[in-house]
Amino acid sequence: MLTVSEPNVGGVKAYAKGGFKLEGRLREACLRNGQFHDKLIMSVLKAEW
Repeated sequence: MLTVSEPNVGGVKAYAKGGFKLEGRLREACLRNGQFHDKLIMSVLKAEW
């Protein structure tokens, strides 16, 4: 399981390409440069690896 900030589009795409799937979203969980961003929770199961 991992978390990634939603604005990190490249990271989200790389993790998805590696087999990680979106499990959930923590809304406005990260404050960066005065703006709140969602954190995405992604995971991969052993059977999917």
